[in-house]
Amino acid sequence: MAIKKQPNNKYKELIKKIVLESIPILIMLSLVYFIKDDHILALSYIFLIVGFFNVHYEKNDLKMFFLGLILMTFFEFVFLKVGIEKFNRTTLLNIMPIWLPLFWGYVFVVIKRVSLLLNEK
Repeated sequence: MAIKKQPNNKYKELIKKIVLESIPILIMLSLVYFIKDDHILALSYIFLIVGFFNVHYEKNDLKMFFLGLILMTFFEFVFLKVGIEKFNRTTLLNIMPIWLPLFWGYVFVVIKRVSLLLNEK
């Protein structure tokens, strides 16, 4: 009889933590479908991000948030100017959705947290 090897509990716990860290991103993405007004969506993102930080805040999360917000706004601007992408919703500087930098800012936070999880020993 062959014994079925169970995945290591350490990896199960890691996957669980990564999924939990990703849930806010999925919530934010789903709101894009339901909230068509970019300004209301941006305001919703601000409230959500403040709430997410109140529930779970780690060292340097705010720095990563603003780094992502600034860097990705710049890179989205560059992508738009060279024609790599185009947005139908252009409420920020008439080029991109006003909520997009907020989204990218929080994505950077999640990337930081997941990177730290993956580097734990």
